Amino acid sequence: MAQQNQRQNALKDYVEVNVRVEQFYTKYPNGRIITNLLSWNDGVVVMKAEVYRDLTDQVPSATGHAYEKEGSSFINKTSALENCETSAVGRALALLGFEIKKSIASKEEVENAKLNQNETPTLINSKEFGELKTKVLEFAQLREKTEDEVYAVMKISDPTALTSQDAKIIITKLNGWITSAKKELAKNQKQGA
Repeated sequence: MAQQNQRQNALKDYVEVNVRVEQFYTKYPNGRIITNLLSWNDGVVVMKAEVYRDLTDQVPSATGHAYEKEGSSFINKTSALENCETSAVGRALALLGFEIKKSIASKEEVENAKLNQNETPTLINSKEFGELKTKVLEFAQLREKTEDEVYAVMKISDPTALTSQDAKIIITKLNGWITSAKKELAKNQKQGA
């Protein structure tokens, strides 16, 4: 428990990428973010993100690069490309000055690095399982899916067999998906009104 509190304290000054993206579009509503897959060879994904303050800009205001290795973490077993893209975008926005409290690295990058350090894996506990189930149900409701469909998309056959580390990564990923789904829903409702 003490180790978990230390990890949470270490992450408190880091910001999730979705926060950086939201701040970027608030400040630059005509801005754009372009991502490019540079390579995907031997299980290694390399992405580049370019951030433009305005649609008419010919040269990016900032760029960010990232790489992920397939299977290097639970999330990278199924989403190495998406994880890599998110990291590249986060780094580009950080280089443009968005939410740099402690470093250019995003909260997700630091959390993933800490989780991949040599630790003895422990199975998900009841509190983590409850939080995971709540997030899965919330996302399922927003997307009009069943709980089982969400687990299937995430390639989780038995959530009780997850490690504590995997559960934390999945919960973080679900939080991002939930935020995106809520924004999309609000935008659609606004357009329909």
